Amino acid sequence: MRFKPHLAYLAQIQKHLYHFLSTKTTREKYLLFTATSLCVIFIMLDFVYMPLFERLSTLRQLHSHTQNEYNLSLDSVYSAKNEHLEQMYSLHSSLEYTKENLALLQEYFDNQEPLLNPYTFMPPLIEFAKTSHLTLFAFTPNPALNALSVEGMGHFDDIVALLAFIESHRFFSIDYMHFTSSREESIYFSLQIIDYRLQKQISEDSQPKQNIKEVRK
Repeated sequence: MRFKPHLAYLAQIQKHLYHFLSTKTTREKYLLFTATSLCVIFIMLDFVYMPLFERLSTLRQLHSHTQNEYNLSLDSVYSAKNEHLEQMYSLHSSLEYTKENLALLQEYFDNQEPLLNPYTFMPPLIEFAKTSHLTLFAFTPNPALNALSVEGMGHFDDIVALLAFIESHRFFSIDYMHFTSSREESIYFSLQIIDYRLQKQISEDSQPKQNIKEVRK
C-alpha cells in the first residue's frame, strides 16, 4: 500500500518530533509546551482577535456616526415640520384677517349701492309680467320709504315666480302681502317691496332715541 506524499511527510515530522521529545526531560517538555502555547496564543491574538477587535471598533464608530446622522436628520425633520406648522398657522391667521377685511369691504360697498328707487323698479316688473300670466294693474310708489306697492292678479305659480324675481335682487324684500281669492282660477294680490337696508337703518336710528327716553324717565 502506497501512502500519499504529504501523509508520508507528516509521518516523518511526527517521527522527528517524538524523537526530539524523547531526548528531553519532563521539565523541558513543560517548558516547550508552555512556549508553544504562548506562541499559539500570540498568533491568535495578533492575527485573529486583533483584526476582529479593530473591525468591531470600526463598526462601533460607524454605528455611532450613523446614529448621530439619524438624530440630526430627525431634528431637521422636526424643525421643518414645526416651521411648516408655524407657516400654516400664519397663513391661516392671514386668511382669517383677509376674510374679515373682505367682509368689511363688502359691507361698505353694499352700503354704497343706491337704495330702492320705486320708479326705476316698475319697468322690470312690467317686463316680467309680460313674460308670465300676470296682470299688474296698480303701482303705488312711496319715495319716502323707498318702497313700491304692487297690485295684480295671476295664477299661484306665476305669483310665486314674481316673488322669486323680487327676492333675486340683492337688497329687495317683501314687506307685506295680501291675497284675495276669486271665482276664477286667478288670485288677486297686493304686496309692498322694500329695501331692507333702509329698514335696518331706520331701526338703528330709532334705537338711541328709545334709550334717551328711558334715561329721561
